[in-house]
Amino acid sequence: MSLMSKSDALRAKAQQEGASELDLMRAALVESQERYNKQAAEIALMLKCYDKRLEALELAVRQSNEQKRASVVSALEKASEALLEPLTAKINAYVGEVDKATAKFQAAKEEDAENNRWENIKWGTILFLGVATAFALGGYIANVAWSAWYDVPEKLDALNNGIYQLLRYNGLAN
Repeated sequence: MSLMSKSDALRAKAQQEGASELDLMRAALVESQERYNKQAAEIALMLKCYDKRLEALELAVRQSNEQKRASVVSALEKASEALLEPLTAKINAYVGEVDKATAKFQAAKEEDAENNRWENIKWGTILFLGVATAFALGGYIANVAWSAWYDVPEKLDALNNGIYQLLRYNGLAN
């Protein structure tokens, strides 16, 4: 094995007197390829550096955007609180009024229910007393009618006996 690399051997051959054009081209191609590889390695190294710088910049921009977003959100919250502060007092006052009106309405509703309960009891009692009175009056009228009817047959009996005795006394009755 020789200590010379293939590219060194091609260059040495190209530098000899009477080197063919093919040898010259091969040596130029090898040299061009070496320069290309060297430049490609340098470019790859530079790209790696740029990638790292871009990642660092992206991270910085992302963090900055998050901070700005957080500050924008807090600024919007503060602004909305400042805008709503005068309305909050009015809204709370209106809510208080609505609560008072609701309480009054509920109290009136409960009172009305209580009044209706007593009204129903009153009318139920009146109806019961009316029915009881009607039955009592009906019983009284029936009693009066019965006693009046009961007296009629006795009176008829007495009248019949009186006529019979008159007829018998006069000899007309058998």
